[in-house]
Parts: sequence; C-alpha cells; structure tokens
Amino acid sequence: MMVRRYCASLCHVVLLLLFLTSAEICSAVSAAVDEDDDFVHQMLTMRRAFIDRLPPNVLAYFKSSEHAFASGNEVVIINSLNDLEARIGSPGTSPQDRIGYLRVLALYQPGHLHTLLRLGDSLTAINPSEAMHYYEKSFDSAIVGEGKTVVEQYPHIAFVVANLLGRYFMNEQNNQKGIKYAKMAFEISKQGIIPPTMGGNEGDTCSLLTLATSMDTFPASLEAADASIRTMNYYADIYLNHRETTVFDDQLTTQTLPVSMSDPYIHCALTLFPLSFYYREDVAAIASQHYNIVTRAWPKLKEYVAPHILEMNRGDGSCHEDSPDDEPKRINLAVVSGALSSGHFVSEDFGGVLSRLSRELFKVTYVFVHEGVDLPIDPIFEVQTKENGGDDEIIHLYMNDEIDTGNGAWPVRLAEEMGKLRFDIALFLDLTMSRVTRRMAMSRFAPVQLNTHGKYFILIFNNFLSCL
Repeated sequence: MMVRRYCASLCHVVLLLLFLTSAEICSAVSAAVDEDDDFVHQMLTMRRAFIDRLPPNVLAYFKSSEHAFASGNEVVIINSLNDLEARIGSPGTSPQDRIGYLRVLALYQPGHLHTLLRLGDSLTAINPSEAMHYYEKSFDSAIVGEGKTVVEQYPHIAFVVANLLGRYFMNEQNNQKGIKYAKMAFEISKQGIIPPTMGGNEGDTCSLLTLATSMDTFPASLEAADASIRTMNYYADIYLNHRETTVFDDQLTTQTLPVSMSDPYIHCALTLFPLSFYYREDVAAIASQHYNIVTRAWPKLKEYVAPHILEMNRGDGSCHEDSPDDEPKRINLAVVSGALSSGHFVSEDFGGVLSRLSRELFKVTYVFVHEGVDLPIDPIFEVQTKENGGDDEIIHLYMNDEIDTGNGAWPVRLAEEMGKLRFDIALFLDLTMSRVTRRMAMSRFAPVQLNTHGKYFILIFNNFLSCL
C-alpha cells in the first residue's frame, strides 16, 4: 500500500507539471488512494480538456512524443523541440494544426515567451479569451523569468499587446484589469517607440483616451465608484490640460494597432453608457468632458453644420419654414437610433409614444443606423408609412467599409446626408449606447437636437416638441 501511495503521489506531481503520465496509468494507480482524491480527478480532467483541444494529427504527435519529453535526456528533448518547431513552421501545416502544435509546445515550455506570443496572436480571432490568457502570461516574470517579460524583451510588442488586453477586459466589463493594461500600454508607449503624431514621449493617445473615458460598469461599492471616476478624471485632465498632442492620428494608429482598424473611435474611446448608473456624480459635467475629449481627438465630429441652419435668420425664434400659402408647415422630425429593431427595449419604450405623435404637427422620419447585424425594423415604426396610408419615412444608414474604415470621424458622412433633408428637430433615442449616433449628434444637421440615454425616462408631448 505504501508503494502504491508513493506512485500515486508521483503521478500527481507529473500530472501537475506536464500531464505527461498516461491517463490510464494514473487512473489505475490513483484507484489505490481514496476515491475522493480531488487532486487526481482535477488533473485528469485538465489532461482530458487539453487533449480534446488537439486536432487528430497533433494528438497523434503528442501521444508519440510524451516519452521523449519525459526521458530526461537533454539531447532527445532538444531534438523533440526542434521537430515540434519544424512542424509549427512548416508551410504544409494547417492553421488548426499549427495552433495545436503551439499548445503542445506551451505545455512543454510553459515560460517560453515566443510561444506565448505566437499562441496569443494565433488565437485572438478565434478564441479571444484563451488568447488573452497566453498574452497575460507574457507579462508575468514568475512565468517567463526575471528580465524576460515581453515588456523588457520587446517593448514595441508589449505596447500593442497591453493595449489589446486593456480594451478586451474593458469590453468584458473587468474594469480593474482593463485599467491595469491600459495604464501599462500608456506608460510603455512613452519609451520613444511611437511617432509624435500618436503622442510620442507623452504617451499613446489611444490608450490615454481609453483611460480618460473609462467608468467601471459595475462598481462593487460607492467607494469603488468614486475611485473609478477619480481615475477617469485624472487622465481626462492630462489629456485636456497637460498635453501637446491631442488630435488623433487615425492612419498611424490603425497601422500600429491593427485591432483598431475597423473604427479607431470605438477601440479607443469608451461608451458613456455606465454614466446613467453614477447618480451621485455631476452627470452633465462628465458628459461635457467626454464630448470635449472626443471632439478634440476628432475635431471633424463637431465641424459640420447643415446649410439650412446657417441660412436661418428669421428673428422670430422659429426653426422651420412656413408653406408658400402662409399656413404653418409641419415640423420635420428625425427620430435617430441604432436600436429600432423588433424586441429591443428602445423600440419597446419609445414605439408607442412616437406612433401616437400628432402627424398634423409632425412629419416623422425614422433614421435607423445599423451598427452591425442588419436587423429588421420594428413593425410599430412602419404603421404610418406610405405603404399603410401615412407619410412617415424610414431611412437606413450603414457604414461603408470602403470609405469609412480607419476613420474615427466617419459618422460625419451620415450627418451630412441628413443635413440635405432639412430637418427641424432631430431626436436621438440612444446616445449613450450607440457610438455611431452619438458621433452623428456632435454634428448639427437640425436646428434643435434632443437626446435621451436609451430608456424612457422623459415624457415627449406634442406641445413640448412643437414649441421647440
């Protein structure tokens, strides 16, 4: 029994380090110990999970190579590692197999920096969570060794990876980790590794924008909420008051940070949505600060003013032209949203009141800004269209990948299209949720522009809108 227990303990150690011992052998040996030995069960589960990830070709290689790596013979191990690297680099290796071989290499060399970085890069598009797991290890000296972290070995790569990690964790609503890596990216970038138009020695503009617009979505306490706002305001003050480089360089940033290519604004500047939860803060001041930050980064967002607004010089305070027969013209109202689709709480909240809005006073146009999946519009907004005897209109707006990609101020193009329609009032239903309509609203394509934060917390009366 003592021998069996010793073998079981030895099996524990080998499993813990490399999973090298055969699962069947370990199962047989561990049967001699208590059935509730959670350690053995946990290790076997981890081994099975690892094996399940391997493609058939890689699994066959893994099983055949276990004894070589467990032999303790330095020459045999080095030859096996060289063979593994050759398989990874072979042009004939499929992407799926290459990832599998990299996983095996990471198992045998858990602190190998290049392997961690290659796995992160290979997995980012197909398994972001696992990719970030490997990327995080590259910053940990306890794993890769003192003086061998990606920051110390490759600061250019460390900057890009830290920026990616920060944005990923922000998106996952892990504010603590998001702030940690955004700060790291900002500090690393001060080492003279980025051009002056990206911030140079002052630090990367993108990472600073992330820090200056970040709010913890779900703070654990009032103290945590206060701390989150203090951190945001600290970096906002740096950006607005203590920095020479503020205008965002879309071209160089998207080249340096390829993950920002689709829309650098969305990658670098965070949403205002959590602001609705910070009821103890000065909401107007924070929203104004956010506006000042992003319009300083992308000045074009606030430059467009529709021609019919510039032409207005009426003196009577009205914002629309009367009909030629001197009868008052209906108010031309644009209802702008990225969430007019069926079942969305924005359409559920606002659909009823907008459908009951007096068409004697208002000419209503729904402007549906599509921000990804092309969703059908909620039927309630089609009730009074021309096809149903009314004169409401529906306009669908989209990002044009050919001309808008890599341009944080691209929604100005949509505002210019709306400016041609000479709206009197634009009502934005979801500015804190929609990053596209928020940028549209920074331009002026209607004399009066109103907004909500996406939930029905104000009453919209005919008289209220018409008096505006």
